[in-house]
Amino acid sequence: AVVSTQSTGDNVEISMERSVWATPRRNESMLVEAFRHTKHVILVFSVRESGAFQGVARMMSMPRPNKGDVNWVIGSTPVLRLLPNYFKIQWLDKTALEFTKTTHLKNRWNEFKQVKISRDGQELEPTVAAELCSLWPNCEDPDAHLPIIPSLPLRYDYDPWFRNQIFTGRTIRDL
Repeated sequence: AVVSTQSTGDNVEISMERSVWATPRRNESMLVEAFRHTKHVILVFSVRESGAFQGVARMMSMPRPNKGDVNWVIGSTPVLRLLPNYFKIQWLDKTALEFTKTTHLKNRWNEFKQVKISRDGQELEPTVAAELCSLWPNCEDPDAHLPIIPSLPLRYDYDPWFRNQIFTGRTIRDL
């Protein structure tokens, strides 16, 4: 799972209405790579100073050029230059999840900080991502009607602890 942190809720509202999302190029390349190699790319949305995650969604397509069909809100900067592409998403749960319900979740891929302290594009360690997703009652895989266990992110290649868990035959549910 990847946290998408926004300065205002305007773009999250647009996303909830249109079921699309755009992200800066620095995050887009990571999401594209994850989409190519994993079953589920989960996005957790957060608006700064809101005290909550705004919802959780699943990436459903590769990015496509934005030809003005989605009008993102970014102050006075031309939007198409900052967010030239967008991709389809499926909202799994649009319910706000207060940070007070997530204080027990620490992300080892972000110096063991609480998940609420995530920068835009921050990857969540898979077991933490799965536990965070489980806090939303509707965070289910629509294809299998089972809770979504986020797929292995790119980080598993170079995280010795996580690689050891894979080579010992443990599954995400065992961790």
